[in-house]
Amino acid sequence: MKRTLLISLTFILALVHFSNGQKMDTVRLFIADFAGDDFINDKDSLILYYKGIYETIEKEEWDLSNIDIAINDISLAEITPRRFSKSITKDNITYDSDLLLYKIKKSDISTEKLEEIRNLKDLRQVYLTIELPDDAIINEVTKLTPLLNNAGWRQIVAILVSIAIVGIISILVLSGGLRDETSPDVQVEKAPYSFSRTQIFWWSTIVASTIAYVFIMTNDFSINETAWILLGITGTTLGLSFAIDKSDIAKDDIKKRIQDNESEGWFKDILKDSSGNISIHRLQAFIFNLGFGIYYILIVLQSLKLPSFDSDIFILLGLSSGAYAFVKQNENKGLS
Repeated sequence: MKRTLLISLTFILALVHFSNGQKMDTVRLFIADFAGDDFINDKDSLILYYKGIYETIEKEEWDLSNIDIAINDISLAEITPRRFSKSITKDNITYDSDLLLYKIKKSDISTEKLEEIRNLKDLRQVYLTIELPDDAIINEVTKLTPLLNNAGWRQIVAILVSIAIVGIISILVLSGGLRDETSPDVQVEKAPYSFSRTQIFWWSTIVASTIAYVFIMTNDFSINETAWILLGITGTTLGLSFAIDKSDIAKDDIKKRIQDNESEGWFKDILKDSSGNISIHRLQAFIFNLGFGIYYILIVLQSLKLPSFDSDIFILLGLSSGAYAFVKQNENKGLS
């Protein structure tokens, strides 16, 4: 008798637990993570389930543009929802109606608001406010549920494309594209590496690969002011370096150039001066370019957008490149 009672009680508890697991919430919020990075980005979607909303819309003849939501007091009133025709199955529950889709677009909302939305990624519950056309306001604490996505392939493709870009540019390196130009009457087995050519190679590789990565991950192809300025600084440095080399070759009072020596390896070549020692100006420029380049890459990986540097960084890079060009202009005079 006791055994029968125990089995019956276990069955009832299991049935109650199962029934509770099948209970459909009145309000629920889903995240369709387009990029697959667990952030709410541009082109991602928020899908609101609100039980009975379709019937009420038809009965009251509501305009969807007047159904506004706010998440943790972040208003999305600028975004007009549309009916979501597909079904969503989560936690053994299928939501096949009463779904409204809010597409996140940076063209619709401000950059500041988009950053606030991104910060919701670590939350599993949010405070949701729904404003309806009849001036009704509904406040709910609801789950913030990420939906499974198939964006993993995007990360793989983005990495492969970035590697391909680096590989193509590396071929240019192996062909001698990063080496200095020697004087016409000088024959060396391997010319030394050029600092200015290395610099433009570094930033061109970073900018090209990160643009490709962001485009594949978000379908957003753009190049911002920071990228143009970085390429401009390195391009100007290369142009000045090229002009100085041509000028030194043409001068009769310069009989010997350090660019006419045999290469001692990439690191030594780009950092040493006419005395054969490490130049503090070249080392400073090298450290700045390396540090800010790594910083640039980390921002892209974290935010899926090209970073915007402030003027202080451009001044540092510009001054270090200018100091390099100034010293280079005089480095061969002592070898005459």
